[in-house]
Amino acid sequence: MIFLEKDNNIFDYFSILLFSFLLFPNPFYINGVNNVSNLLWDNSVFIIMSLILVVSLVEISYCCIKEKSLLAIREKNTKLIENREKIQPILNLIYSIAGLVIFNGIIQFILYPFLNKRLGDNSFGVVLTLLSLIAIVSGSFGTAVNNSRMVYTSEKETKNGDYNVILLLFNIIGFVVITIFLICYNQFSLVNVIFVNLLMFVTMFRYYADVEYRKNLNYFSFLIYYLFIGIGYCIGCLIYLLIPIWELAMIIGESLALGFVLIKGGIFKNFFSCSNHKNSIWKLAISLSVGELISNLVLNADRILLYIFMDGTAVTTYYVASLVGKIVALVTIPLIGVIMGYLARYKGQLTKKFIFVYFGADILLGICAFLGCYLISPFLIKILYPETYSSAMNILLYAILGQVIFFCTNLLNVLLLKFYDSKVQFILSVIHLIVFITCSLIGIFSNGLLGFSVAACIGNLFKLALIILVLLFVRNKNLLKHNNMDNNYEE
Repeated sequence: MIFLEKDNNIFDYFSILLFSFLLFPNPFYINGVNNVSNLLWDNSVFIIMSLILVVSLVEISYCCIKEKSLLAIREKNTKLIENREKIQPILNLIYSIAGLVIFNGIIQFILYPFLNKRLGDNSFGVVLTLLSLIAIVSGSFGTAVNNSRMVYTSEKETKNGDYNVILLLFNIIGFVVITIFLICYNQFSLVNVIFVNLLMFVTMFRYYADVEYRKNLNYFSFLIYYLFIGIGYCIGCLIYLLIPIWELAMIIGESLALGFVLIKGGIFKNFFSCSNHKNSIWKLAISLSVGELISNLVLNADRILLYIFMDGTAVTTYYVASLVGKIVALVTIPLIGVIMGYLARYKGQLTKKFIFVYFGADILLGICAFLGCYLISPFLIKILYPETYSSAMNILLYAILGQVIFFCTNLLNVLLLKFYDSKVQFILSVIHLIVFITCSLIGIFSNGLLGFSVAACIGNLFKLALIILVLLFVRNKNLLKHNNMDNNYEE
């Protein structure tokens, strides 16, 4: 179009029209005479201006339509961006759950059945015990450093060495702990010392390394990260057929994920470079690791206690019986993240009504989880662990119940995280660990594996009751995060 330029607007065209009509009066009444021939021959300038006016009218119409269309497109894009921002937390949750489901699914349904079939119940029980020990050491220290980075990067400028160096120091502690365990329980050999500690090393860095994606809210890469671990485990199973070292099957998976971060990420660049905040970060990491150690000790106490006081076969049997329940318990990790997200926006008080509604929903969810696990477990166990099926059926009810109670306890514990000081959780975790170990030992010595299964239910139920009592009756201001909480429960 003639007049349509990028920076023109509708008012420009209206100005042209107005100017034209003021400058050139109606041609059919020049000097009061209606003379068309004069118009055609003597007013050629007017003809040109009339054409210009017509074009201007067309331009105005075109511009109006175009601007309306552009406005509609802008509004549509704005809505798409707004909708994207709204659904992004949901997408992040889906990616994180998918990553953990793929990762744990490959472990529970491919890797572990594969190792059990080739090692037998007793040897596989030893493997499960060593993996629990690695989970306690690597999971606690790796997660503590991970969370330390999440805290500090939002507040201060830090360097990679602040976290990488302390991870190496934690690995030295882990090496000592695992080597002592191997010596004490007749598992000491050069191959075991090298490969179990190597697995501990890469696993600790793997627990830490997903901070690369958490701190940037890049949960799609988080999904890819855990997908690499799963693929690595599958490759490891194939390599085990050639080199029968079980640790190697898992080291490949962990290393593949770390390689992905090393190539695509930045947390391992300038590996030893530290900032002035190094000491503060190390103090925080040590403090967080204590809480993580207690939590992971409770989570993995069953295998360690059963191995120490019974044998590897008992470890395998209890693991198989509680398999589906443990998978459900693992779902609490992303679910807690979602609940914490909503509670972060909650500005109300911790009322009695709020506690009972939350607790009721928790129990209802627990009942559904229990029924689902109890119905599905026999079929899965018969397919994945046919040799252990009969012995696992004897303790199935209590093994699943114990895991579901643990699941409900973790969901209820979110309220403590939101409203109470961290020392409350620490005290409850220590009490729970002592009670759980005491009940477990009584159960093992009184009725073997069945006694332990019942004791595990009692120990987890004790913590559930303890949390309810704290939420309902503990209102000491020194133990609360917020001073505006309702002391009278009037709401």
